[in-house]
Parts: sequence; C-alpha cells; structure tokens
Amino acid sequence: MKVLYSTRSRLKIGTIIAAVDKLLLRYLHAAFWSFLGAGLTGASRFAVGLLVARRLGTENFGLFAYSQATVGALLLVAGMGMATTSSRQIAASSEHEPNRLCGIISLCYGLACVGGLLSCVLVLTTEALIAPLGRNMSGVMFGVAVLLWSSTVDATQVGILSGFEAFRSISIAQTAQSVAAVVISTIVIPRWGVAGALCGLAVAVALGCLVNHFNLRKILSNRSIVLSYNSAKKEKGLLIDYAVPSLLAGLPNAPSYWIATSILTHSVDGYPKLAAFSSAYNWRSIITLLANVSARFNLPILSSLYSRDAVSHRRAVKSGVFAITGVALFIGSIFIAFPEAIMSTYGRGYYVPGVLEAVVFSAVISCTNGALSAALASAGWMWSSAFANSAWGMVLVLSTILLAPNYGALGLAYGLLLAEFMLLISYGFIWFRGRRTEK
Repeated sequence: MKVLYSTRSRLKIGTIIAAVDKLLLRYLHAAFWSFLGAGLTGASRFAVGLLVARRLGTENFGLFAYSQATVGALLLVAGMGMATTSSRQIAASSEHEPNRLCGIISLCYGLACVGGLLSCVLVLTTEALIAPLGRNMSGVMFGVAVLLWSSTVDATQVGILSGFEAFRSISIAQTAQSVAAVVISTIVIPRWGVAGALCGLAVAVALGCLVNHFNLRKILSNRSIVLSYNSAKKEKGLLIDYAVPSLLAGLPNAPSYWIATSILTHSVDGYPKLAAFSSAYNWRSIITLLANVSARFNLPILSSLYSRDAVSHRRAVKSGVFAITGVALFIGSIFIAFPEAIMSTYGRGYYVPGVLEAVVFSAVISCTNGALSAALASAGWMWSSAFANSAWGMVLVLSTILLAPNYGALGLAYGLLLAEFMLLISYGFIWFRGRRTEK
C-alpha cells in the first residue's frame, strides 16, 4: 500500500514539474523574442528623439513630443481596442474553439484598418484644432496622420500574432522596423525637421506592417484559415463583451496625457517646458519597456491559463508582479543616482531638477500597474479596468491644471506620479475583490 501511495505521489509530483517546465519554457521563449524586438524598437525611437533634440533644439523637440502624444492619443481610438481583443480572444480560443479564429481575426483586422484610415482623415481635416497656438503645422500633421495609420495596423497585427504566440515573427518585423527608423531619420531630419522625423517613423512602421502581413499569411495558411466578412459578422458580440470595455479601459490614458501636454504647451515657454519633461519621459520608457513587453506576452499566456487552471493563473500573476517591480526598481535606482549626467545626453536646456526623479518613480509604479493590467484583462475584468483608467486620466489632468502653471515640467511629472499611484490602488482593489468573488 505504501509503495502504491509513493508511486502515485511521485507521478503527481512529476506531472506538476512537467507542467511548470512547459509554462516556464513558454515564458522564456516569449520573453526572449519579445524583449529583443521591443528593445530594438524602443532603442530606435529613443535614438530618433535624441537626434531631434540635439539637431533641432528644445522648441522643435517639444513640437516632436507633442506630435507623438497626438498619435498616442488617437491610436487606441483608431484601433478600436482590436489589438488587446485579438490577442486575448485568439489565445483563449486556439485550443478550445478553433472554429472561431477566422471570425475573430477578420473582425479585428478589418475594423483596425478602417479605424486607422478614418483617424487619418480626421487628423488632416481638423489640423487647426489639433495644432497648438494656431501654428501652421501642415507638414507635421501629415506626418502624424501617416504614422497614426501605420501604427494602428501594426498594433493589431502584433495583437493577432501574439495570440498565436508567434513572438519570433513579431521580433523579426520589429528588427526591420528599428533599423529602417534610424537610417531614414538620420537622412531626413536635417532637411525636413520634425515632419521628416515623423514621416521617417511612419515609413519604418509601414515596413514592419509588411513583414507582419507576410508572417500572418503564413500562419493563416498553415491553419487553413480564410478571412471573410461573413465570419466576422458572427463574432460581432465581441464588440460589446470585450472590445468596447477594452477600448474604454485604455481610452483615458493617451488622451489624458495629450491634454496634460497641451496644458503645458499653452503656458509661457510651453515647448521648452514640454521638451524638458519629454526628455525625462523618454528615459522613463526604458523602464516601462519591461512592463509593456511582458504585458504583450503575458496576456495570451495568462488568458490560456485562466481558461484552464485558475490556481496556476494566480501564481503566474503574483510571480510576474514581483519580478517586474523588482527589475524596475533596480533600473530606476540607477537613473535616480545620476540624474544630471543622464539628462546631459540631450544637451543644454533639458535638465530640470526633480523631473527625472519623479518620472522614474512613476515608471516603477507603472510597471507594477502593467503586470496587474494584463492579469485583469486575462480574467476578462475590462469594465472595472475602464473605471480605474478613467480615474487615472482625471487625476493626471487635474494635477497638471493645478501644478503646471507654477511648476512647469515638474508639475506635469508630479501629476503623472499621482495618477500612477491612484491606478495602483484601483487595480489592487479590483484584483483582490475579483479573487474573493471567484472563491
């Protein structure tokens, strides 16, 4: 009897170890390719920003930062939440309901392309409203429109490929995109300034879209999936059940950041102030890259786990939160130790005492929020996330209104820090409440 019990115990332990090893291998494969591709993309964007800052000065760098904030504000609306929806739904349906994949991909891909095109038209027809201080920004707004469309398609393609866990394919496309961004921007920025930088980024992203398209066609061909309008109509329920709350969950973030930067831009010496903040914010992106990339591969893996094993799902969430926060704290401590030396890479006029420190602290909290956001999305708690992100946006805008007039770039940095802290509290409440409800 003891021998039988011992044998069963060993078999059970062996099954658990095998499952853990399989999950670990999935994470390692996803992490390696995701960090490789996204790291190169982030480095290329950082290099382009640095080139604009050093070649064109604080005024034009502020305009470049404002233009990127405009793209970010419209990107989620243009994509209609299809990037997150496709990633989560494809991952959840691949094993259990493969017959739904055709409809899900057709719906997400189609709506993203249409939404991106409509947003381009909106930008070009409302230039006078978007352009700050009544400036003539025809060339810049054209760059914003083209970059917006290519980024919308790219984000949805990456979402679909992430759902299939094709992280190597995504990395290849991002590598091509990164090299093209640096090469093209180096050529066009000295001649065409900010408009050239934006158009150069747009062309690079479009190249990435082309590579993603061929990779996606290969996956669909291997699975005998043919995209069609009729199959997309069958999945229209996703729009209400997941896409709309997903859109609302992320909607307050970019527009609120754009409003906050607009408030700072419309103050006295607005562009130099925004340049000082944005140069620090670019360093912040190095820290938050960890959270952004991990969220990309965490979402499909966590979604798959949630549909099969709630215990493993909770363990994976807890491990992810602690790991991401720990690494972010380590990287952030380096920035806080040498703020003036780090900011000097942009040249003179960009360093404002306290701005980098506040931005770094907000980045560390943002990494924790990113891990929790992926956990909430994988569990389908998108409406709760939407309310939490709305609170984030309100805190950021109100804080900027109160602090920016007197403190400039430092006021916007403090507003961002307060908003991230509010979001951390909200996400934590939603997660623990959801767990108690499940039990």
